[in-house]
Amino acid sequence: MATPPTTVTAAPRQLSDGNSQGTILGQTLNSLGLPDKISFFGATPVTQPAGAAEASVTQGKSAGVIAIYNTTQSPTAVTLNTSVESTFTVQTGTGFTMQPATGDVFYVNKPTSQAGLGVGNVRVSAANTVRVNFNNVTGSTVTPTGSEVYGLVGIRGLPSQTVTLSPAAVPATTIAEQLFTVSGLTIPVGSLVQVSKPTSQTGLDVVGCRVAAANQLGITFLNATASPITPTAAESYTVQWLLGVDAVNNDVFYGFNVGTVGAITAGVVVSGGSTALTGLLASDMITGIFKPTPQAGATNVATPIYAIPTANTLTLYFLGTGTGATPTPSEVYGIRTARLAPAAPLVIYTQSLAPVSVAATTSAEQTFTVTGLVAGTAVWVNKPSPTSGLAVAGVRVSAVNTLAINYVNVTASAIVPPTEVYTIGNFQLPLPGAGNVAYQTALPSEFGSETLSNTLRAAMVSLGLIAGA
Repeated sequence: MATPPTTVTAAPRQLSDGNSQGTILGQTLNSLGLPDKISFFGATPVTQPAGAAEASVTQGKSAGVIAIYNTTQSPTAVTLNTSVESTFTVQTGTGFTMQPATGDVFYVNKPTSQAGLGVGNVRVSAANTVRVNFNNVTGSTVTPTGSEVYGLVGIRGLPSQTVTLSPAAVPATTIAEQLFTVSGLTIPVGSLVQVSKPTSQTGLDVVGCRVAAANQLGITFLNATASPITPTAAESYTVQWLLGVDAVNNDVFYGFNVGTVGAITAGVVVSGGSTALTGLLASDMITGIFKPTPQAGATNVATPIYAIPTANTLTLYFLGTGTGATPTPSEVYGIRTARLAPAAPLVIYTQSLAPVSVAATTSAEQTFTVTGLVAGTAVWVNKPSPTSGLAVAGVRVSAVNTLAINYVNVTASAIVPPTEVYTIGNFQLPLPGAGNVAYQTALPSEFGSETLSNTLRAAMVSLGLIAGA
């Protein structure tokens, strides 16, 4: 049946016929059995815009947090043509106030690139334990560089959803996307999406995700082995989507591993312990210091009384009472700062990238200029479409305004990734230095309000009720 023509008229048209019951537009079904499309002011007619993002903002939720960890790790070797999971004990020291927990969603950046080595699925398996998949599609063993300081971002309390999936078998030496219909998974266009598989399977990895359409989730699987692998059936995958997160207050918190502090003698105010705290500003105002444990008797103590911030450095000062004391080494002190203009926890960029050829059976890093990326911060990337045999297996900010993407090619031929518009999320609080954590508050209600406002605006633009920008 032919599609009926769009009716356009330059003459005034009365929308109301003056009846006491009112006039409804867009309700009548056309000859194809679909609701009439309508528009105003010359826009292309559309059916009624709708989606999960237009739900009302929920009240009464607790605040969320975006935590930026630096952790020193030495993952085990990855043998040829496989993937293996490495266990990261994230927060070192004692007395930390926020450690990774099950239910958190994590993003991991390896600080350097190694040819043939890729980074894939990330999950939290237990308190303070993050598991990271490394894949190797080459013909030789690759050992991740030892004692590297990884950047991890943990998110708690912001929108996520668990979905039960039973993927099909992934053929040998293949990178391919599988599509899943997920009821209610209407994620706003432009969102940064992350998927976490809840268990590890040797040789199998998750190396990409996207929302292909309303209610349709795409997950890219890598099988580096010579045999098919079927992902475990009926597993609960975690899906998170973020449209960017604004700073909601002037507080920036740190978990500060003080290292070894020398003995504090009686009645003397001295400094001690580790001083490196990357990202701290000289203009920050220290509004609180929390030492996680008391020590000795009340007459023999060393109490932190104030701290002096300079760029990337925090100097603690202690007061010795009685005979003084030696503060416990490697405690993680809570440091609260007031910052005049804190960076947004997450900024989203969309940019067209034109990668070059990726050689067969290897991974290789390529760099792109993305204006706005902050040096020394964490980043995440969504490739907008699947490319058979090829995927993104690791990202990082390699310099100011510079995005580095590690492409993996599992096939026996070179592949040129298509030029397309990527979604790039930059967590703009600097990585705080090995053993430390920095975190900012994020309010789900603020996030929901902005999502709702943007969605309603997009709906009005599509109808022609307001001008697009």
